[in-house]
Amino acid sequence: MTKDPPLGWCFQIDAHADPSVLPRVINYFTQIGVVPHEVRVDLVEDGLAIFLAQAGLEARQARIIAEKMRSVPLIRSVELHQDFERHEIDDPSAPVESDKP
Repeated sequence: MTKDPPLGWCFQIDAHADPSVLPRVINYFTQIGVVPHEVRVDLVEDGLAIFLAQAGLEARQARIIAEKMRSVPLIRSVELHQDFERHEIDDPSAPVESDKP
């Protein structure tokens, strides 16, 4: 039995506007030895809106990271979505197609 290759995961995080939130979120990826593929942070009226994309995680790993994030008191919610299209978070070692002739 072969396993399907891991797809990318998107974490959407709603948190209080506290300077310690972002390092805490990134630390969960540091603990497993990966650098997130994409991180976006917006300061919104009532806090931080954080979007994080990571390719190559197993479903179990992604769920564990999301649960750990949810346990941080400064984080109000975490939504986890699997990116089935892999349009934004493809394997960085894959060749890149160019638009140039």
